[in-house]
Amino acid sequence: TRIGVLDPLPSGLCDTAVTRAFVRDLNFESIAHMDPVCVNVQGIDFTTLRRYALIHIEVEAARALGSASSLSTYSPEFRKMLDYGRNASPNLIVAAENAMIETGGIIRGILADLDVLILPSTPQFAFDFNVASPQNQGDLTGLANMAGCPAVVIPTGLNLDGLPTSLHLMASPGRDSDLLRIARTIAEAWQPIFPAI
Repeated sequence: TRIGVLDPLPSGLCDTAVTRAFVRDLNFESIAHMDPVCVNVQGIDFTTLRRYALIHIEVEAARALGSASSLSTYSPEFRKMLDYGRNASPNLIVAAENAMIETGGIIRGILADLDVLILPSTPQFAFDFNVASPQNQGDLTGLANMAGCPAVVIPTGLNLDGLPTSLHLMASPGRDSDLLRIARTIAEAWQPIFPAI
C-alpha cells in the first residue's frame, strides 16, 4: 500500500493543536507500518484558492437559483451572495475556473503515484455553536472536490481538550473501493481506544 501524508503542512494553515494531533495520528501503528511518504503542496495558495472556489459557487448558485421570482424567499445574506455571483466579471470567473482546474491537476498528479493521501480534516478543532465558522474550515477537504477525487474522514480519538480528532483520506478518481479498504484498516486500529459516547 502506497500512503502519502501531507508533510509539511502548509505554513499557517492549521492550528498548532491540529498539527500536533496530525503528527500523533501519523505515528500510530496502523499508518506507521505502511511506511508513508511525505507529500509537499506548498505551491498551493489556499487563501486565494478558497476565494476562487467561493466565486465559482456564487456564480453557479446565481445561475441555478437567481430567478427574480424566487429571490424574495432567500435571506438578505444569501441574496447578496447571488448578486455577487451574478455580477462577477468574466475575467474573474475564468481565473477562478483555471485555478481550480490547475489545483485539481496537481492533486490528481500526486495521487497517481499513491493509493491514498492523508491530511488533516480541518485546520482547527470543533468550535462553539455560537461562533462563526472559520473561513478556512473547508480548505483541506475542498481539494477532493476540485480534483474530483473520492475522500473519507475517519475519527482518531480525542485531543487533550477532549475534542474529536480525525484524518482526511483521498484517492484517485475511480479508486473508491481502495480508499474505503485502506480507511477501514486504519480506522479499525483506532476502534479499541475510542471513548464511550
